[in-house]
Amino acid sequence: MIRRVGPGGFLFLLVACPALFASTMTGKAIDSTGRPVPALRLLFLNLETVRKTLVETDSQGAFSIALEPGDYSVYGDKAGAAHLLIWALRLRPSEQRYLEVRVNARGDVSAESKESGAPAEVVYRQESAAQTDPTLASIRNYQVQPLETSRPGIPSARLLADVVNPFAAKKGGPFHGSLYEFHRNDNFDARNFFDPVGRPLPEYKRNQFGLTLGMSLPQNLSLFATYEGLRIIQGSTLLSHVPSPAMKNGDFSALGSELRDPVTGEALAGNQVPQSRIHPVSRRLLQVLPDPNRPDPDRNFVNNQPIVSNRDSVSLRVDYPFSPGSNFFARYVLGNGSDSLVQALPQFGSSRDERDQDLTLSFSEKITNRLLSTWRIRFSRTFDFLGSVNSGRSGLLASLGINGLEPLDASEEGYPDFQLSGYASFGDSQLPVTTTNNRLLFDGTLGYSPANHSVQMGAGFVANQTNNDKSDGLRRGRFSFNGYYSGDAFADFLFGVPDTATRGIGSDRADLRRKSWYVFARDQWKLGPRLSLSLGLTYNYYPPYRSVRDNISGFYPLLVEPPADGEIVLAGSPRAHSLGLPAGLVSPDRNDW
Repeated sequence: MIRRVGPGGFLFLLVACPALFASTMTGKAIDSTGRPVPALRLLFLNLETVRKTLVETDSQGAFSIALEPGDYSVYGDKAGAAHLLIWALRLRPSEQRYLEVRVNARGDVSAESKESGAPAEVVYRQESAAQTDPTLASIRNYQVQPLETSRPGIPSARLLADVVNPFAAKKGGPFHGSLYEFHRNDNFDARNFFDPVGRPLPEYKRNQFGLTLGMSLPQNLSLFATYEGLRIIQGSTLLSHVPSPAMKNGDFSALGSELRDPVTGEALAGNQVPQSRIHPVSRRLLQVLPDPNRPDPDRNFVNNQPIVSNRDSVSLRVDYPFSPGSNFFARYVLGNGSDSLVQALPQFGSSRDERDQDLTLSFSEKITNRLLSTWRIRFSRTFDFLGSVNSGRSGLLASLGINGLEPLDASEEGYPDFQLSGYASFGDSQLPVTTTNNRLLFDGTLGYSPANHSVQMGAGFVANQTNNDKSDGLRRGRFSFNGYYSGDAFADFLFGVPDTATRGIGSDRADLRRKSWYVFARDQWKLGPRLSLSLGLTYNYYPPYRSVRDNISGFYPLLVEPPADGEIVLAGSPRAHSLGLPAGLVSPDRNDW
């Protein structure tokens, strides 16, 4: 039997058993004779968050600790010196790892990481570096450099020293930063097969630049900020077939095939479309069609307009440890972008504007060496608008003289979509495309790692909004010409006799909402070095989206094979209420275990 979980029960689960994906690291330290090494301190450094977690082996040389998923460097501390054991150890969510640490008679330390009998990870052996390595307590900053291609395995201690250089706090100032710049241009590009001979190459300029700034303040408060910019100007080589000036004047004598009068079906004298028969709308549209600029009879027009892309991104991160076992971080990312896109004909094209924002607040606390909890709130917003270059030209569509076509607002202004068989199609097809998405996430994480077990419990809540979503542009109309009436698609266009004509009515705007949540519990039980048992139970609640304007419809009843007497029902209508249909017209599935 399935029972519904009310709001009170959900809040209890959210507070008492927040969700977790913690990883578990267990292991043992032994000497050259196989005896346990007690009181050996190990430090796990998260390479992304720079958070350090310290654990000490017990009287049997064993240890167990819960860690957040991520990439770690592992250090061992013996006799006051820090020994780098593993440079990059990756822990996946809910993963169990076993680390075997060995200390020989000279004090050299090595480590081997395994997962259910898997091969060893990168192993590092420190050779008597007690006098050159700093103590764990003095390590406050790390300089990380990329590996060279000639050092794939990092086989020696000296190569590792080139990769990560820990240094004491007194050697590092409060500010750290970097600048970078990259530039490329078309002066060094070769000509491709389709570029016109004797003409300049399509332009290509790429400029990437940015800066980073880190600051360490008193009481371990850390600030980190970045800025990145991208500028691209990329010429295009778009080939198409356009009608000749004679054809635009009604002269098809060079066509090579006989044209017919769409009304009488008789051949046109001299393959000429009479000037009096050219439709007024077609005559107004001739001015946006370019003349050929290539001698090729098939692909007689090339467009080399550049594609322009601009990107700017700013991020800010704050880290503050409230105590050795708790840490708070906040991150905000803002990204803006704009693109100028081209089509086959230069009078048409599109421009795109994007804006992304992301705010994350996270608090993690190590309650004990075996118990870790993390709380997270994340809000993200994305705005995307793809519009025609003709958008905003008030009165443009009305000036063409096509009855029944009317935009809802200035953003929908533009030309109808004209599809011509054998010729370059033109118009502002399926524009504008716009949407604004908001997403709020709240989850908690809790994990307990006793011997041979890794227990996780948790819950999460997600609220999604989609606002002003539009993606059709069909209110401007769509006309298709295929030469069915006269024998040539462009001649049909001049006569004004399309094969098909389509227009949309009303608004295609959608404003949608959805709230979902989940709870789960699972246990990974390590039965032996090569055998693990995973147990888990998860419940997800994902209701259908609902429209705040009740402007969605659906078929009732919704079946794989709908009955012949079914009906279309509008959300929020009296009929929908009488049928007991929810706002989303589809009842949510409450059996997602």
